[in-house]
Amino acid sequence: MSDKITFMKKDDLLARIHTERAAFAALWDGLSQEQMLQRPSVQEDWSVKDLIAHIIWWENHMLENVIAAKSGADYHMVDDIDAQNVDVFNAHKDHDLADVLSSFEANLARLEEHIGALTEEQINTIQLPTYPLLEQIIGDTFAHYKAHRADLERYVSQVKSG
Repeated sequence: MSDKITFMKKDDLLARIHTERAAFAALWDGLSQEQMLQRPSVQEDWSVKDLIAHIIWWENHMLENVIAAKSGADYHMVDDIDAQNVDVFNAHKDHDLADVLSSFEANLARLEEHIGALTEEQINTIQLPTYPLLEQIIGDTFAHYKAHRADLERYVSQVKSG
C-alpha cells in the first residue's frame, strides 16, 4: 500500500469497502458475456470474470483471518502470492460467469458481517504473523480493487472504443 493507513473507525472502513467495491464493479457494468469472458483482456491470461474470481478469493482469504482473529484460531498466511494467484486462476477459470458474479455480490454481505463483528480495537490492534489485521483487510479490499483498476479501465475503454 502506498498510503499506509494505520487506524480506521469500523464504520469508515466498512463504508470505504462498500463505496470502492461498488465503483470497481461499475467498471464492468454493461459488458457483454463475451466481453466478460474474453482472454486475454484485463491481464495477460485473465478475463474480467477471472479478475472477479481473483478478487473474491482474496476477500475470502482475508475473511478467514478476520474469523480467526475473532475466535483465536490460527491465521492463514500466503507464502507465495504469485503461485497462489496461479492456483486461484486455475481453480476458477472454468467457473460459470453467472456464478462468479453471484458470488461477488454475496461476498459484500459476508464482508460486512465479519468485519462488522470485529470491535474497533480488534480492527486496529490485532497483529497477524507478518502485518496488522487492518493492513490485510485494506489490502484485500479497496487497495486490491485499486491495484487492478487501471487494467480493467484500459480493457473497458478498448471494448467501448473498438
